[in-house]
Amino acid sequence: MAATVGGVPAGTLIQARAVEVEIDDVSRFEAGPVQDFVSVGDTTNLVYGLPADTVGEGRRVRFQLIQHGAAAAAVTQGSAKVFFWR
Repeated sequence: MAATVGGVPAGTLIQARAVEVEIDDVSRFEAGPVQDFVSVGDTTNLVYGLPADTVGEGRRVRFQLIQHGAAAAAVTQGSAKVFFWR
């Protein structure tokens, strides 16, 4: 998964993780590992890679970002790609 984050001052910690949630009850979830990034300035590009085997039936994958700065930030672009073997 990749994202572009704007409005985060250089040196600010940004954290990302993937979360697998149940479709019928999003309060039930499994969180993936947290990856830390440090903002490089007004625009920071992040790439979060996670090896996984399956997404369970009746579940979805979500991508979460948090930045630890004082001002509001914005995700200006994002994408996800899945590569798999049959």
